[in-house]
Amino acid sequence: MRLTNRWAVLALLCFIRLVMGLQLQAASALSAFIVPQLGLDYTQLGMLVGLFMLPGIPLSIPSGLLGARFGDTAVIAGALALMTVGSIMFGASDGFAWAFAGRLLAGAGSVVLMVLLPTVTTDWFAGREISTATGLLVSSWPVGIAAALALLPPVASALSWPVAVYATAASSAVAMLLFLALYRAPAAHPSPAARRLWVITPIELRSLLGPSLLWLLTNMGFMVLMGFAPTLLVGQGFAVGEAGALVSLASLLPVLGYPVFGHLLDRSGRIGVFIACGTLASTLPFFALPLGGPAWLWLALFGLTYPAATVAIITLVTRVLSPASRSTGFGIFYAFCYLGMAAGPMLAGMVVDMSGRVDLSLWLGGLLWLMMLPTLLLTRLWLRPRQVALAGE
Repeated sequence: MRLTNRWAVLALLCFIRLVMGLQLQAASALSAFIVPQLGLDYTQLGMLVGLFMLPGIPLSIPSGLLGARFGDTAVIAGALALMTVGSIMFGASDGFAWAFAGRLLAGAGSVVLMVLLPTVTTDWFAGREISTATGLLVSSWPVGIAAALALLPPVASALSWPVAVYATAASSAVAMLLFLALYRAPAAHPSPAARRLWVITPIELRSLLGPSLLWLLTNMGFMVLMGFAPTLLVGQGFAVGEAGALVSLASLLPVLGYPVFGHLLDRSGRIGVFIACGTLASTLPFFALPLGGPAWLWLALFGLTYPAATVAIITLVTRVLSPASRSTGFGIFYAFCYLGMAAGPMLAGMVVDMSGRVDLSLWLGGLLWLMMLPTLLLTRLWLRPRQVALAGE
C-alpha cells in the first residue's frame, strides 16, 4: 500500500527528520557513559558530536545532484541505510576510531536527508500550504533532540549505552523500511531517467542566491547564540545546568512557532513581511542578553519569533525552483546552511580570543542577524525579473 494523502506523506517525512534529531543528539545525551567507557577526552567527545554535521559542507550539493539523477526515493533510502550502519558501528565501538567512523557515516546520511526531505515536501505541497508543511517538517527535528535527551540516558542506565545507540539504529532502519514500503513520488514528478545530474537554470541559480545568503546569515547567528550564550550566562552568575536549560528555550520553543508561522504565512503569502518582522523581533535578544535582565525572557523571545523568518526563507526557495531543479537547488541552499553553521562560531571565537569578552560574540551574532534586512532588499531586486512575490504583491 502506497501513501496517496500528502499529509500522510508529511507525517512519514516528519518521522524521518525526528530520527535525524535523535541520532544527532545521541553522543551528547550519552556522554556520561561514553567518555569513561571508551576512555575519551572531551575534545574527542566534541568531535563525535560535531561529526554528525561535518559532512554537510562537502556533501550538500552532491546530495542534491544524486537526488536529481537517481530519484529521491532511492537516495533517501540509501541515506537511512547509512545512518543505520553508522549507528551500529558507533554502538559496537570499543574506542575512538570506530566511534569516529560510525558517527561520520551516520552524519553523511543525515546530510543527504537534510537536503532531500524539503525537496520531497515541496513536491507534494508546492502551491498548497507549503509553509505549513515546511513548519511541521522543521519542527520535528528538535522533537527528536528532546527525545534523545529524555529517553537514551535511562536506557543506558538500565541496560548499557550501546543498547541505547542500537535503539537509534533501529529507528532509522524502521524509517527506511516504512519509506520503501509506503512512499511514492507524486504523479507529476519527473522520473529519474528523465533527469540530468545538474538541473538548474542560470536564472534559477541567480534567484536562489538571495535566499541562500539569508540562510547563511541565519545559521551563523543561530550557532553563535547557541554556542556562546551559555558561557555568557555562567559569567553572569548562573549555574552551568541553569544556563543550559535557559538556552534550550531558544531551540525548543520553535517546535510551537514553526507550524503556527507556517500556517499564517500560507494564509497571508507575505514572505518579505515575515522575514523582516521575524528578523527584527529575534535580533533583540542578541543585544539584550549581554546587558543582563531576564535571560529567560530574551531567550524565549528568540525561540518564539525567529521561526517566522526561517519558515519564510525556506518557502521562498520553493517558489524560485522548478520541480526539476529542486534537488539541485536545495543542495546548494543547504551548502550555505552548513557553511554558516561552521563559520559563525569560528568568527565569534576569534572575536572572544582577541577581545577577551564573551559579550562581543553575542553582539557579533546580532549584527549578522541584522544583515538579513539589507540582504532581503537585495533579494527583492534579484527576484523581480522572475516576479516571485515576497510580500503578497
